[in-house]
Amino acid sequence: MRNSRYRLIAAGILTALIVAVWFFKPLPPSVLKERLYGQAYLASAIKIRSIWDKPFASIIASVPGGLDYIPAIPFFLRPLLPPVAEVYLLSSKGEGGWAIAADLGWRSRLFKTMHGLIMDQLQYRGVGALEGEYTLRTPSGRRLLLYQDGGTLFVAEGDALIRRIIEAGSDISYTQGSPYLQERSLTFDDKKVILYLSFTNKEGDVERAVAILERGIGFLLLPSAGGISDGAVNVRSAGENTLIAEMSVTAGEGGDIDGIEGDIGYLSDLLERFLSAQNMKTEKGITKEDGRITAQIMIHH
Repeated sequence: MRNSRYRLIAAGILTALIVAVWFFKPLPPSVLKERLYGQAYLASAIKIRSIWDKPFASIIASVPGGLDYIPAIPFFLRPLLPPVAEVYLLSSKGEGGWAIAADLGWRSRLFKTMHGLIMDQLQYRGVGALEGEYTLRTPSGRRLLLYQDGGTLFVAEGDALIRRIIEAGSDISYTQGSPYLQERSLTFDDKKVILYLSFTNKEGDVERAVAILERGIGFLLLPSAGGISDGAVNVRSAGENTLIAEMSVTAGEGGDIDGIEGDIGYLSDLLERFLSAQNMKTEKGITKEDGRITAQIMIHH
């Protein structure tokens, strides 16, 4: 009798281990993420865990718009967050929209199991009213998607984009000759890089986005945006309390490179003043070479 009891206990433990291994085995990432990149005019990736490192945490907490809750997420919930999140902005010519994609890794089945609960909580907290299994209608009337494909979680806004993500057989890949981001570069080959962003303005999307932002804030921010062809931004760690942010832009055909250089210098000055107000020290510099402007700012906390 005792031996049979031990066998049952051993069998129960073995079954629990097998179920646990299966449950936490990562699902494969979605190919939709690669296709999104092909239609984006701006793509960015950020290492989530860097949000709690200084001085990055202090900068995020100081940004207007209610981002101060992000660094305040309890430490015991942080392992549930994916290691990297990617952000895509799509051209307004295709009805536009934005999407966030994150490979969940061992969290894949956990998020899939909790999907209904998460949607109910989003509705309860006023994010929007449930419209279907994967979508909510926000108070502003916009449609918001929370959808998991394989091991990748997508959050998106924009009706056309949402349809392309959730409708079976839809094609959101770029076509030959597309002016958008065809060569994927959202990688972290350098382990010190914590944020990377690339963009193209070949269809005027960046210029339009800047114009909308300028109307919202009430003053000019980047008057030379129309003369920029493409660019990139990266932020990397340079020590325990130091970051280096670098922005590089290329002047398009007929673009006023001196005007672009002046505007990039102006943006650097604005950032320096903002950081100074947060008691952070900065060192900055700008270089110009072969139609490309590069601004670098070192931030000390």
